Amino acid sequence: MLDELRKLPDSTISAVEALEEVRIRAVYCPVSSSLHIQSLAAKYSTILVESPLRIHVVKADLTPQLATLMPEIVDEVQSALSDEMPICKDWTAINANNVLLRVIARVSGRIFVGEETCRNEEWMGISIDYTNVAFAASFGIKKWHPQLRPFVYRFLSDYRRAVQLGIDAKRIIGPLVSRRIKAEAEGGKDYQKPNDSLQWLMDRATETERRDLDKMTREQLSLSLAAIHTTTMGVLQALNELAPRPEYIQPLREELRTVLNQNDGVFTKRTMEQLKKLDSFMKECNRMNPVTVASFRRKILRDVTLSDGTQLRAGTVLLAPSDAIAHDDKHLQSASTFDGFRWARMREEHSGLQAGREQYVAVSDKAMQFGYGRHACPGRFFAANEIKIILANLLLNYEIKMLDGAHERYPNQLWDSNLMPDRTKEFMFKRNQA
Repeated sequence: MLDELRKLPDSTISAVEALEEVRIRAVYCPVSSSLHIQSLAAKYSTILVESPLRIHVVKADLTPQLATLMPEIVDEVQSALSDEMPICKDWTAINANNVLLRVIARVSGRIFVGEETCRNEEWMGISIDYTNVAFAASFGIKKWHPQLRPFVYRFLSDYRRAVQLGIDAKRIIGPLVSRRIKAEAEGGKDYQKPNDSLQWLMDRATETERRDLDKMTREQLSLSLAAIHTTTMGVLQALNELAPRPEYIQPLREELRTVLNQNDGVFTKRTMEQLKKLDSFMKECNRMNPVTVASFRRKILRDVTLSDGTQLRAGTVLLAPSDAIAHDDKHLQSASTFDGFRWARMREEHSGLQAGREQYVAVSDKAMQFGYGRHACPGRFFAANEIKIILANLLLNYEIKMLDGAHERYPNQLWDSNLMPDRTKEFMFKRNQA
């Protein structure tokens, strides 16, 4: 009944109300749409859950401009990998999570706050740490009885740390906003605005909102919360599947070289669209290793009777078993088997709209890794480009394998209903001289 449910208005079935639900135990799951997060207890964790302004900026500014922003994304990926990856002349064990967090913090920051600020060590530390601390605060408050939470949350160490990170972030974002307001006022029509999410937020905000430095800072922290850790997990899961399966490395590398040769060696929007095998591999990694085993979390606000007679009472919270659906042979042949190029083959077999449904960013009632319906993750297009460019550069420049010649991936860690890669594990990298 998912297709029927997704068409119901927000006044009847609400994603936001489901997130605000504080009776349910919280789990750690920083996804960009926020819809996979079981419960945030947002007012006790400093997390800004509902922000029409931020969502509008992602949908109306970030996603439509991805083609224009591609040179900046590529430049920051290559620059960050050059700075963060060891030389690796010989096989070198690297904690990929630690490297990728810094790389992705810089790449996301380049689009969110501009080139200079994205490379600021203090901002990088804040944007990386805020997610962990804010979700820890959300998790911590759930240990207390609901009637005690309004009194004790201010004394919890994680909440206090989240507040301090917000103060530290404001010291960086505040002056940026103030300088831009002043420059715009003095420059008039000749003023050339920066092309980043901070400016988009300012342009779409009311005059009161754009001068509210606390709000502008929280919006930026929320973007970082949504973008950095989940994108890092996406690349880690791809490495987890790629390193023990060397048979995929050469075909992916050959596709990259062929497509780049056809596009003058430049990563463009067209290049991204032509990397069908890499896109397929990413989608299969996402299917086999979803962030959460349940998706489409909603709270029923008004009694609903579905067309099959099912009655949903107001106050009911529902989820869809997205992982079980993705592993059901009724919907996908050999669904329990990892097949990195299955989606590329399916795209070749289909055309038009059906072929589009096999892409990494596509959502449906059979593929809900990014959610489903109008509240599906709006940042998935940006995340897809980041992951694709990072993997492309790693594949072209490095050999990759598991430690000690292992032929199996590192097991995922299950936390409540969430699956996460083991962030403590290392992979072997060696610079590719070819």
